[in-house]
Amino acid sequence: MSDLFDYLEWRGDLTFDKDPFHDLDALILSQISYFSVEHIMREDESLTLGEIWDKLKDGDLSSRFTEKTDRRFLEALSLSDRYKDLTVTNLVHKLDENLEMQFTALTVLLPDGTPYLSYRGTDISMVGWKEDLALAYSDIIPGQRMAVEYLKLMAAAYQKPLYLGGHSKGGNLALYSATVCPEEIQNLIKGVYVYDGPGLTEELFHSDSYARIKDRVHAVLPDQSMVGVLLMHPEEYTVVKSSKSTGVTQHNPLTWQVLGTHFVLAEDRKKDSRYVETVTRKWVEENKEEDLKSFADAMFDVLHASETESIEELLQKIKKNPALLFQAYRGTDEETQKAFKTTMSAMAGTAIHEAKAEFREATSEIKELGKAFTLQKTKKLLDLLPGKNAEDPAALEQKADMPEDRPIPDASFTEPDSETVSPLNTNPADSSSDLTPTEDTADSDDTNV
Repeated sequence: MSDLFDYLEWRGDLTFDKDPFHDLDALILSQISYFSVEHIMREDESLTLGEIWDKLKDGDLSSRFTEKTDRRFLEALSLSDRYKDLTVTNLVHKLDENLEMQFTALTVLLPDGTPYLSYRGTDISMVGWKEDLALAYSDIIPGQRMAVEYLKLMAAAYQKPLYLGGHSKGGNLALYSATVCPEEIQNLIKGVYVYDGPGLTEELFHSDSYARIKDRVHAVLPDQSMVGVLLMHPEEYTVVKSSKSTGVTQHNPLTWQVLGTHFVLAEDRKKDSRYVETVTRKWVEENKEEDLKSFADAMFDVLHASETESIEELLQKIKKNPALLFQAYRGTDEETQKAFKTTMSAMAGTAIHEAKAEFREATSEIKELGKAFTLQKTKKLLDLLPGKNAEDPAALEQKADMPEDRPIPDASFTEPDSETVSPLNTNPADSSSDLTPTEDTADSDDTNV
């Protein structure tokens, strides 16, 4: 099971003039915005990936939970002839609790000067996670508004074809900004890369502006995707295999399997992923916007009551005190508790309803399979009965399906001599063969479903 680390080891020495820009490059560049470059570079400054590694390697390097893996990843990029000299520039970083906005974007310049706009996904801040929930009930979130402005600025600055992409919420920001930007900017976009990121609202998904860009959208999901199936995602998407088995762990693209310069493809998304998509979509449809917002506010009131500043700090406290969130919940006011319980109950009800529907569908499929199997066995049994016309094409077809080593009884019938055999003759030695159960009749009892 090869991944991006193997790719960097095997092909990292091939520069872009030897191996042009491809799908794995787009994924790698989407991950660069997760590095904590806001700690070591100004917004008007430019650094190569090699220089970024030198400045970050001794401190906090990543803005997400996967610090150890991201450290290994950035080091591998800094040692790669293909990536180490790529320029990172045009950093914009905004974290505003009052606006409930977490936004970071930067531009990576390919050797020929083509810009790749990389939008960061959700970081470990509480603000970022609350902004994620707002996607469920808001037509536009502050981060999306910033993403559009960033695209407009970069298009005006470079005035040349460009790429944009991101992972998770970053993928949504790339997709949203490419959809709603002016048509003249859309014409500059060479590709939009969305890696397990939420989709668009239904209105935008069916808009003329999205229709103009959708053929240049490259959406990639792991087969157990839990995030990229939220909202209205692109109709055409690539499903890839991961070295992890659950939707949460598969969300990290560094676990996705690759071969050469391509992803290892899965046949389709798994049932768990489709179940999450159905439940979340119905939950959003069945709840009013104000109810969803009340739930988001209530949830984060509980988190704030836990006196933590980031999701990372919260998880560390929960390890020490598993009852922390329940204690924080008990410390909130009655209105907050009511909003939290009402929405969680509605979500649970939707999940149970869909689970029952899936169970009924699965049971129905099993019954149909059982009927088909029993019918097939019955046809074979009828073919074995004396008196069956051996020249009947249907009978011959049934016999052809039987194993060659199974003896086929003689279906011919000879009229007995009336002088030697009486109709009342019941000699057991002469009359047992027609009524003796065959091996198939014994098996047929076991096939009733």
